[in-house]
Amino acid sequence: MIFLQFFADGKVTFIEVEQRKSVIEISGRLAGYEKDQYFVASVPNSETSLERMNNAAEEKDIEKMEFTPYIEASGWVTLFTATIPFMIISILILVLLLFRVIIKR
Repeated sequence: MIFLQFFADGKVTFIEVEQRKSVIEISGRLAGYEKDQYFVASVPNSETSLERMNNAAEEKDIEKMEFTPYIEASGWVTLFTATIPFMIISILILVLLLFRVIIKR
């Protein structure tokens, strides 16, 4: 894990951490990088990786460390957000057709 070695050596000056299902996605800046230059790394989502990063961050006083927790959408939420708009549009079309038939009579 080259990233963790750079991290432990104090070459990392800024990181932002986002947890995914099986990995932790890290973006940040190494010493010597310009403000608009960043790196991206992935490490296993495990207690060992988190512990090593936390220990190195405390020792080296990293500028900014943000953790964005991974939030997985429920299957029900996905189902409803995908189907409800189509149901609403279908009902509106049905209502418009019924009004058209009623007006013609």
